[in-house]
Formats: sequence, structure tokens, C-alpha cells
Amino acid sequence: MGMVVWIATLLALTLTAPTALSADVERGKATFERREFSVALSEFLPLAEQGHSEAQHYLGTMYYNGQGVPQDHAMAAP
Repeated sequence: MGMVVWIATLLALTLTAPTALSADVERGKATFERREFSVALSEFLPLAEQGHSEAQHYLGTMYYNGQGVPQDHAMAAP
């Protein structure tokens, strides 16, 4: 019985993790579109550090254009 609970818990965490990341990216995109770059940065940075490609794209755009961060083309490039 204990193993079934453990597997169910693991499955639930696995299925909700991508949803949570997607929600964070969507919040970041919404704040980016509202030009609230400091808030977008706080949403995108942890995701980008975890390897989330869409968050990395937005951070690259922010660094390229100097939106909420100092303009830095080296940081903007992959």
C-alpha cells in the first residue's frame, strides 16, 4: 500500500510541474507585454536557469534591447 501512495504522489508531482512552469512563463510574458520588465525578469530568470527555452528567449530579448537590464549583447547571445 505504501508503494502505491508513493507512486501516486510522484505521478502527481510529475504532471503538475510542467503546468507550474507554464504558468510562470505565462506570467512573465504578460508582464513583459505590459513593459513591467523588472517583474518579467523575476519570473523568467529562475526558469531560464533551469533550462526553460522560452524563458531564455525572453531574457535574451531583454538583454539585447536593454529592457529592465543593462543592454548586453554578449548576455543576449546563446
